[in-house]
Amino acid sequence: MHAISSRAETDVALRETMHDLRNLFGVVASARHMLDDKPSGERRALLLDAIEDAAVRGGKLTTAMLARRGSDRHASCLDLNTHLRDLEPLMSARAGRDVAIHFESCRSALPVKLDTAGLDAAVLELVANACSALPTSGDILVRTRRVGSRVWLMVADNGNGMSGDELRRALAPTEHPSAHGTGLGRVRHFAGNAHGSLRMRSRKARGTLAVLNLPLVLKLTGGEAAATPPRGGTTSPRRSDMKSDSQLQHDVIAELEWEPSIDHADIGVAVTDGVVTLSGFVKSFPEKMAAEKAVRRVSGVKAIAEEIAVRLASDPKTADHEIAKRIVDLFAWNVSIPDDKIAVKVEHGRVTLTGEVDWHYQSDEARKAASKVHGVTSVCNLIDLRKLPTAGNVKELIVAAFKRNADLDAASVTVFADGGKVTLGGKVRAWNERQIAERAAWAAPGVTMVEDYITVL
Repeated sequence: MHAISSRAETDVALRETMHDLRNLFGVVASARHMLDDKPSGERRALLLDAIEDAAVRGGKLTTAMLARRGSDRHASCLDLNTHLRDLEPLMSARAGRDVAIHFESCRSALPVKLDTAGLDAAVLELVANACSALPTSGDILVRTRRVGSRVWLMVADNGNGMSGDELRRALAPTEHPSAHGTGLGRVRHFAGNAHGSLRMRSRKARGTLAVLNLPLVLKLTGGEAAATPPRGGTTSPRRSDMKSDSQLQHDVIAELEWEPSIDHADIGVAVTDGVVTLSGFVKSFPEKMAAEKAVRRVSGVKAIAEEIAVRLASDPKTADHEIAKRIVDLFAWNVSIPDDKIAVKVEHGRVTLTGEVDWHYQSDEARKAASKVHGVTSVCNLIDLRKLPTAGNVKELIVAAFKRNADLDAASVTVFADGGKVTLGGKVRAWNERQIAERAAWAAPGVTMVEDYITVL
């Protein structure tokens, strides 16, 4: 049985490598055709760089395949926006002369921990599929967006689109190794290995949207950093004794059992190098949030990958319009929420909040209120902050707030302010200190973005 399983895994790795090589061959062929147009010096250099890059990547894939290590890849920390910009020449070369690639990145850094080879292959696969959906020419949009503790990597085209049946067939696993096909099953496999998911939406004659939903890594501790830390020195507080993974797993399970608002029976806990992965399912969205909050209280947790699904009880589901009405009513009853500035959309229990408010706490209050409504399975908070006049001494105001707080060692946190953007760094002893620092930064007048690189020891 083990031999059969190992052979099946090898076949999957070979199929994935063949798909990756096919896309790299497409990059080389497309770039070669565009060189026939005798582009300008800068454009020519980009195309030649894309061909060389594709050749190097292809060589590495072939070496791994010959060594039967096609799936033996390692994750590394990177900023997704920066990585995609570096990949843009390859995407443009793969798209060809008649297709325009548009890249829109969100304003904040997106630190992730991913298999870079798998990420590149998945993005090129999505671009290749988008190209094949275009009749002759068209546009492809590659966009990133931060949604809570997740990042959405979106690839959209304005091509032919697919019917529901065609989309299901495209996402189905490939039974036999082949260099043909959409390869979307391969992208879904990458997303699953990264504790994420692939979602597709397509309509005939209107195009297709593919969304890779991936976890952000903003809760790292120790020597590992997901992105470039802010400038300025830090004073490190004392470090607590390190726990083994088995000890940490025991403590996390005990904390989940201790929390009365959580039914821990269907929650799985795995720990690798201090990173806690929560899986399984709960019966409500507030219970899901409570589970993550409980894990944050456990000392020794370096990062959390939260993959808990919400499965509503067997009683009749609440209709989307009824959920929306309840949320709107809650907003109207809460004096902290400017209900006239927020729009609510509900689809299959998934709530999306949009609009523009003056303060971060108003957006956060709206998210909390929506998450407590029966029938809600997830909340996507896309509420923007209105740009207010920024005080000239934002950094001093935030540092002063740190010093006033008895629960925060102000000397251990650094602050860098650039207009309405505030970057926090340093090291603290516990999760609550990190949250105190974030709240203090958001409370400063005119702050519209807070990037938190504080690590928890």
